[in-house]
Amino acid sequence: MFAAGERDFSENVTAFHQRVLEENLYVSYAIIPPQVSRATTASGWEGEYLQVGVVEQTEAGITVRGSQMLATGAAIAD
Repeated sequence: MFAAGERDFSENVTAFHQRVLEENLYVSYAIIPPQVSRATTASGWEGEYLQVGVVEQTEAGITVRGSQMLATGAAIAD
């Protein structure tokens, strides 16, 4: 997957994984939408870009708008 397309990122991903293993690093990643209301699911919330979404796609890349939650462990992650 990381080698698909114009740019090959597969060596970067493999090297990062190896570094995490060798240095015993603590990493954190969150990909959850912000909690706007406990009364409904995310699909019922008002607003087009509460969660991150692609606004525009050009040859130079993509433009996104919205937000994601921060993982609680991110503050102490390497």
